[in-house]
Amino acid sequence: DMIISFSLAESALLRTLKWKNQYPIMEDLTRVAVRKYLKELADNATEIANNIATGDEHRILAGAIRRWTRLSPIPSFTVRQKIANHFLNRKRYSLK
Repeated sequence: DMIISFSLAESALLRTLKWKNQYPIMEDLTRVAVRKYLKELADNATEIANNIATGDEHRILAGAIRRWTRLSPIPSFTVRQKIANHFLNRKRYSLK
């Protein structure tokens, strides 16, 4: 699950870097998707740490997971609303 989440986030990011000039909405789509995938990754890593470590080792692992999966805040409601309006205005699911 963790590898899949990481691969999906990376793929979304690389596609956006390639096509963001042609399809500006892709940047917002990627911001929402990457946050989702990183949250899944952090949840899976935390679950693993909870099952394999105790005491100080668990504290260190939990701190590392929080540090490496820290997400910068985005106005997710506004971004999701912008994405929805993009598709509703076109009356179809198209990036153009």
